[in-house]
Amino acid sequence: LSTYDKRNEYFPGKEAEVLAQKADDFWTYYPDSAQKAYAMYKTVFNLDPKALQPAYLNNYFNVVIKLYKDEVLKSEGLLDGFNDVAEAIELQSNDRNVLIAELTAKDTTGAISDREKRSLDINKKLLAQSEKLVANIEKGIAPLLTCDRLTLIYSDSTFALHENDKSWLIRAVKMLSKERQDTSGTTDCTDNPVYFKAASALYALEPSAQAARSMGQLSVKNEKWLEAKKYFEDAIRQEVDPKKRAKDWMKIAYISDKLGQPSEAKRACLESAKQNPESGEPFLYLASLYAQAAGSCGSNAFEKNAVYWAAINMANRAASVQPDLAPRAEKLAAAFRKGVPDKSIAFQFGFKDGDSYSVGCWINERVVVRY
Repeated sequence: LSTYDKRNEYFPGKEAEVLAQKADDFWTYYPDSAQKAYAMYKTVFNLDPKALQPAYLNNYFNVVIKLYKDEVLKSEGLLDGFNDVAEAIELQSNDRNVLIAELTAKDTTGAISDREKRSLDINKKLLAQSEKLVANIEKGIAPLLTCDRLTLIYSDSTFALHENDKSWLIRAVKMLSKERQDTSGTTDCTDNPVYFKAASALYALEPSAQAARSMGQLSVKNEKWLEAKKYFEDAIRQEVDPKKRAKDWMKIAYISDKLGQPSEAKRACLESAKQNPESGEPFLYLASLYAQAAGSCGSNAFEKNAVYWAAINMANRAASVQPDLAPRAEKLAAAFRKGVPDKSIAFQFGFKDGDSYSVGCWINERVVVRY
């Protein structure tokens, strides 16, 4: 293992990467020395979390689990270990998503080189590995991530100790706003009073994209729609990761709908799709928006219900872009088909099966009359 130290001494410049490999090899060869391995990994986290590739992060968390089982680390230590991994992967994913977006654009136009193509494939694989790693860890420590358990960790007393600690505040707002599944569906822990305090303190210390996003979520919860929209727009301006920008645009779509601004909601959905072309969620949301316009978009019985064809098109597009959305998309499309204009109504206004029609209002989509 001293070879790694000599390498850093004689060939400086990649200290974090070398120490990451050293820590990982140490854990492989000395599995009974978890505390020392933990300290070695922590050194790398402090130097550069990006140096820890997914396989190293997985082994680091195995060290954390061993120390937790040996009662060296308590629940807070286990949660800190999870946050170490999640934050390292987030930093790496930010860079990878930017690179993937750039190379995908080149690939689409045929301007990508063989070397860039290999880089695109490698980064996509590493991104998938990273996402799978975080999901597996979350599943493993799910009992610790309940709102009741988090209340013990993120309490008024712990906030008082860390109200000026940016790292602690970031972790608090992320963990409390993190969506999770339970028997009632998708929930979060933003009802915890500490979330409001932590989000506000973080934004005051550093109005970053993450801080603005947290304040936006808080404003949504309090139904302060205009305020929420401004915060998410602020987050988008600062965010470098296109996938995160895509999610922020979807928040703006939801907020715009609440404000009675369907054209703005549509624009936000299309911006989201542009930022993350692999997601069908924007089109699924658009399908519902179009369906909501039934009865108000048009001047007669045919026009007012023709919006359902546009909604069906968007549901189908969502499934085409993201196949795993197909069950939801098909369920929506089936419901929308029940609302399309009756054949006799269509005939009355001069339309038959196969004809095209331009849906007006803010929707502005061309559809084909289908029965």
